[in-house]
Amino acid sequence: MKISPMATFKLGLFILALGLGALMTKLSYEVGREALKSVSQPDVNPTKKFIVRSGSEGEATVAEEPFVDERTLLVQVYDRIQAANPKAADTSNNLESESPPPQTESASSEAAPDDEPDSALKFPLSATASRVTLAVDGAAFEENKLVLSVTLTNDSRDAVKFLYSLLEIKDEDERILVTTTRNLPDEIPANGQVFAGQIDISRALVATSERLTLALESYPDSEVVLTIDEIPVNP
Repeated sequence: MKISPMATFKLGLFILALGLGALMTKLSYEVGREALKSVSQPDVNPTKKFIVRSGSEGEATVAEEPFVDERTLLVQVYDRIQAANPKAADTSNNLESESPPPQTESASSEAAPDDEPDSALKFPLSATASRVTLAVDGAAFEENKLVLSVTLTNDSRDAVKFLYSLLEIKDEDERILVTTTRNLPDEIPANGQVFAGQIDISRALVATSERLTLALESYPDSEVVLTIDEIPVNP
């Protein structure tokens, strides 16, 4: 049987094409493998970041997740805000320092009727530490909130800073109440000036409370700690 030259030529081309395809596949695989040698799969297991190798045998122990103290976070946030916008902070302090002092009670209010609650006669309440004085001059309900009228005075030689987000007010059950402050400067200069402000507490939070405890620490060193107990709440 005689094979035609045309069939032989086509068969040769087919075999040549298969060989070239296999060769190109092999070369592509090798090139891709070399390119991906320095690439590794990302570690998607979050628990592995807390595994610590210890001991001579390389035993794996799970380390506790590091939790950051809330006070530390608040101090860092405050520092960044002040560093980012120092001019606004200075303007705010100047406005607050120029705020008028609280109105004093008139002579007629001093002659209170006999049926006035005893709790109203306990004000002002004050605490002094390192010649820095915090006083609560009164407590009264305004609409849906309890307003504590407070004053701060610094008779020491150095200015004292306060971070009011760290201010703590607790009720008889040691529950920390959410508060907001108004007109109190972040820094109390050492000039004996009286700075007046207010602390607002939601009426719902003190609906069943009779006494409150206030605690305020200087920032960031907590060298000045001011605590006032037994603040009466007038229903």
